Amino acid sequence: MAGAARASNASKASRERLTLIRIFEELQALGYEGGYDAVRRFARTWSKTRGAVTAEAYVPLYYAPGEAYQFDWSHEVVLISGVTVTVKVAHLRLCHSRMMFARAYMRESQEATTATPCDPPSTIPCPRMSRICH
Repeated sequence: MAGAARASNASKASRERLTLIRIFEELQALGYEGGYDAVRRFARTWSKTRGAVTAEAYVPLYYAPGEAYQFDWSHEVVLISGVTVTVKVAHLRLCHSRMMFARAYMRESQEATTATPCDPPSTIPCPRMSRICH
């Protein structure tokens, strides 16, 4: 009974989870006659066991070279010839090697949103990105 209540509680968002006191009160309403310390001990043991199971469930991700990448934009403030300018920077990270590339654009335009790291003129190397570039 306590294990099922604890499992359903663990699946909720942290601010919606019941405290141990609240779980203890609900168990008492269901007829539990034990003490709060026993509930605390059970919860501690259950959390340790659950943490070990979660650690065993870790699956490392593998990506072949050129298979996938992560992409994002940012706005950065830079100094160009003594003038402070906000540029738009495209950030790209290759999932296989974790190598990162960045390319800055002066304005948001269609060329900036459709360009790939391999489009000329580019100073960004393009190792094994045939699926992205071609």
